[in-house]
Amino acid sequence: MNHRTIFKLAIVISFVTILSSISVFYLYHSRYLQVLSVVVLVFAPFLIENIFHFYFPSQLIVLYDIFLIASIILGTGFGFYGVPLWDKYLHVFAGFVMSALGLSILLNIFSDEFVKQHYWLIGCYSSSFAALLSILWEIYEYLGDLFLKLNMQRYQSSGGIPYIGNAALNDTMGDLIADVIGALFFFLIFCYQIKNQKFKIDRWRFKKI
Repeated sequence: MNHRTIFKLAIVISFVTILSSISVFYLYHSRYLQVLSVVVLVFAPFLIENIFHFYFPSQLIVLYDIFLIASIILGTGFGFYGVPLWDKYLHVFAGFVMSALGLSILLNIFSDEFVKQHYWLIGCYSSSFAALLSILWEIYEYLGDLFLKLNMQRYQSSGGIPYIGNAALNDTMGDLIADVIGALFFFLIFCYQIKNQKFKIDRWRFKKI
């Protein structure tokens, strides 16, 4: 049994335990869609790996799973979105995770020598990738609000009263700023580690099965 198999088993066992608990909670409250979304999102990376015959970097999977726990299980399941700024902290972490994804993609394109010589450029593009995904997410929320009246961008109060002026933009702009902060944080860590020869490039690359 190789290290990747052991890692997968550990992740699956951990999430089966967590999923069992959260599923009971959701099903008790007849929230079937949440149960389905959690199951799909948890196993999505492994499904993608089997379809396209490659491995995600283990570090990236860990970051992704932490985000799922914080957003869906703690945030939605146990009401942590009621904690002040919980959503913004998640966006900061999301910016970090999306930058890591962008970095993994770039590391499969460029050689080790290029990455080491132009690490600031690689880090900049990784952070820009995160910013792009953040913008696409806000467009998705806008369309959801426009056509389905979901109020994902918090442009109106819970009572349906529209906010006016900057108040209507606070949620969207706050999310984007938080995403950028997370991306910049990743940029600084990446540049520091690779400049000081502490960054293991090969560990962050996608691997063919």
